[in-house]
Amino acid sequence: RGHLPIYTDFRAGGSRKVTIVRKIAGDVQALGYELERVCESPVTQFHGRLEVKGLHREKVKEWLWSLGF
Repeated sequence: RGHLPIYTDFRAGGSRKVTIVRKIAGDVQALGYELERVCESPVTQFHGRLEVKGLHREKVKEWLWSLGF
């Protein structure tokens, strides 16, 4: 299995945790909706990345691997 561009970040002194998916192409909005469904958490779209509220790194990795990435 290859490496996927999925990262975690701790903000506001560690009280705010986000999972970041980078280097995405294609229909970013559709991917954001699917991430919200998989993680059951809000997703915010920024330039070239999606941020999911909370720590969902393993869940996102397993989901993307199941899709063939």
